[in-house]
Amino acid sequence: MIRINRVEITGFKDPIRDIKVNFSTYPISIIYGENGCGKTTLLRILYGVLSQDESILAAEKVKSVLLYYSEDFTNNKTVLVSLESYKETAVIFDGKNKKNIYLDKDRYNWDEFNASDLKNTSSILFGVNRGVTTREIKVDKELIMDFLLRRSHYGEIIGTRSRIDHFSAQLASYINDINKWRRFEFFSGRKLRSIKENHLLLDNLNIDIIKNLLIERYQLAKKLTSERVQKALFDTLSLAINPISEKCNTNDSIPNNLSALITDNKDRLIEALKASAENTLRNQIINILTRYDECKSERNELLFSLLHKMILELDSEQNILNSINILKEVFNDQISPWKQMVITEDEVYIDLGENNRHSLNELSSGERHLLSFLTVFIIEGNNRNFLIIDEPEISLNIKWQRKLLPLLSKFAPQSQIIVASHSPSIAKNNTNYLVELRGL
Repeated sequence: MIRINRVEITGFKDPIRDIKVNFSTYPISIIYGENGCGKTTLLRILYGVLSQDESILAAEKVKSVLLYYSEDFTNNKTVLVSLESYKETAVIFDGKNKKNIYLDKDRYNWDEFNASDLKNTSSILFGVNRGVTTREIKVDKELIMDFLLRRSHYGEIIGTRSRIDHFSAQLASYINDINKWRRFEFFSGRKLRSIKENHLLLDNLNIDIIKNLLIERYQLAKKLTSERVQKALFDTLSLAINPISEKCNTNDSIPNNLSALITDNKDRLIEALKASAENTLRNQIINILTRYDECKSERNELLFSLLHKMILELDSEQNILNSINILKEVFNDQISPWKQMVITEDEVYIDLGENNRHSLNELSSGERHLLSFLTVFIIEGNNRNFLIIDEPEISLNIKWQRKLLPLLSKFAPQSQIIVASHSPSIAKNNTNYLVELRGL
């Protein structure tokens, strides 16, 4: 686990201000201090260095950043990123004559950073606008009606006032639907592409992006599951067709506890088979598994070999599906007991029971923030070295605030989590996480 132990910044919101911060020796550091002391700025500068985003460093008037870091808490190393001046040649024309002039320019020197272990790390910076609902500009049918009625030639073409009213309503509905889908496709496509990058700045992550990410991950899990089932089927058919060459792999590879393994994985096997293309063999295996408790005493080596291969194949891709199941379980455990999040290949919604449901946009602000955190952390964040969060307490009740950071650390055990917070509840029972940032 690579971690940042200390940072020294020269030029912090002001060219003449310097700060030095020692981070917690634990996986989580909570930056606290007075309003305006620069907590958000510190997070942005850290992210700016890790992502090599010079625009962030320049905007915060940074002259240099010295990072102390280590791997597995041993061999403390340093990396310096500093602003340096250089001359840039420009050509100007003085009448008919060409003349070279030299301009004073600044740039950051990344040589030490590029040669360090930090170069290949990954990070996420969560801004304060995560989990927001999509803002839509709606066209009112009254505006269209007013436009048509004020221009008599349009009214003459359409006809009576009732027909104008009907036409206006239909056109307004069409425009609103088109705008909604275009906006959704643009933003979801852009965010889903960028979410695979090593460094993510998630300052405006709306709930529609979260929904699309969940659907995409669920579809991927189902696709991989289906492919693994097909592979097991073909491997077993190969064994049946040419048993002599594969004889050494038949009985020897079947564990003694296979019957118990099949019982434990029966539902998962049936679900995986149902997701694959329908055929006679697939249906027969589903039927056998459905009544496995009745017929498990019947020893069929070829069938046992197939089921064992299927279990092994599914285990190899279980992490992706597990992340979806864990997310649902954790989120559903945190919200009201009469609400349950449901994820399918086509949609994500909240089941309210008795055939009632609502969309993710209808969740409370706190629920949307929590879902945004959990989705990115469980599905993407566990692969990141650094998880940086500005004000994680936003819209969360006291109970959720106390549980949030230990929960996130559980799902990203190899990540260093650095947050800026105003809430004492975030650090309750975890005062060792606290790191003070003093004001000017």
